[in-house]
This record gives sequence, structure tokens and C-alpha cells, in this order.
Amino acid sequence: MWGTGYAGRWRSLRVLAGAAVCGHILAQVFPAEGYLYTLEFERDAYVAAPGQALQLKVGIDPAASGGLFSYGVRLRFGAGPIPGASLQAAVPLALDHDGPRGRGAVLQVLADGAGAKGTVDMFASPIGYYTESLLAEFSLTLPAVGEYRLELDLFNTLGPTEDIFVTGDGTVLDRVLGFGGATVRVIPEPAVPAAALGGSILLLLRCRGVRRLRGLLANLRRSSQESVIPKLSEGGQGRLEG
Repeated sequence: MWGTGYAGRWRSLRVLAGAAVCGHILAQVFPAEGYLYTLEFERDAYVAAPGQALQLKVGIDPAASGGLFSYGVRLRFGAGPIPGASLQAAVPLALDHDGPRGRGAVLQVLADGAGAKGTVDMFASPIGYYTESLLAEFSLTLPAVGEYRLELDLFNTLGPTEDIFVTGDGTVLDRVLGFGGATVRVIPEPAVPAAALGGSILLLLRCRGVRRLRGLLANLRRSSQESVIPKLSEGGQGRLEG
């Protein structure tokens, strides 16, 4: 099957060696988890009260070697649209460009999330490719108590052939990107337990009662002193005169 004699054996060894080298190279290019970079939230879990705005920072880990020229990240609600949710997006100043259109990245609020997409300033000389991790910051407000799942994805607006994450040397990262997610728990605002509230009221009334009793005793003491002192003064004068 592999040939006969020494020639066949040598050819087989060369094929095996070539396969081993290719396997080693692929292992270096594509790690065990299958990705070189990951789009991820700053945290895996968030907690908020209903109506409280959360600031969700999204970045690429690690920062792109050589810097990014373009990017596009989308935050998606895992279970679909959330009625009453409010979501806004912002990007770092260095990424707030849209290629030849100039200043102003593409920021869109969608039915099931929001997206941020843009480039560095391609008219700068020289072009400053982006070497930081932070890509976008989303401000999210959820109206109701519950647990919500958030997912990250590429923000594609031009079709399946669009290259989104491109480095300064033209390398496309889209196929070696992994995508993280996060959970948001919306819980009721802390409430004072009824028993503790009742105890506080009783203590307050008790303190007020003690202060009132002390005031009455002080008034009685002053009244008693005012009525007794004049009589003693009058009696003493009589004894001295006599």
C-alpha cells in the first residue's frame, strides 16, 4: 500500500514526518480550545436592581498583535428581545471611525441587542493601529426581576463575506475568534424587614416616652422648688426679726 522495499519505506517515513510537522504547526496556530482570541465581557456575572443601569465593558483577549484596523462586536440577548430593556453602545475614541466615511463608528440598537463596528482613523499619518483590549461599552437597563443571558458575536452588516476583525498587517481574525457571555441577575431592591421596622418604631416611641417622662419630672421639680423657696425665705425673715 505504501510501496515496497526501502524506497517505499522511506516515502512512508517522509509522509509521516510531514504529517507530524503539519500537526505541530496546526497545534500552535489553533490551540486546544480552537481560538487565538476571545471576545468577552469584563465580568462573567452582574447583579442589578430593576431600572438600574449596568456598564458592560467588552474587549478582545489578548489584544491583537500588531494592533487592530477594524472591528465589529455585537451584544445579543440570549433569549431574544426583552420588553422594556434599554441598551446603548459607545466605543473608545481611537475606534470611533468608519473607514473612508471618517469620524463616527457604526452604533446600532437592535431588537435583540446592540452592535458597535468601526475602524481606526485611516486618514491619520501614520495610521495608529489599536493595541488595547477594550472594544466597546454597553449601558444596559433591565426593567424586571429575573436572570438574563447575554452573548457576544461578530457585528456583520455587509454579508457573509465581510472581514470584520482585521489587523494592521491585513490579517483577518474572524475565524480564530471565540465568543464569551455573561449573566445578569436583576433582584428587588433591599427592603427593611417588617419585624425590624416594628421594633424600631417601638424603640422610638419608648425613647420619646422616656424623654417626655423626664421632662415632666423636671417640670415638677422646678415647680416644687419655686413654691417652697419663698416660704422658707419668709419664715426665716420672721425668725430673724423676732
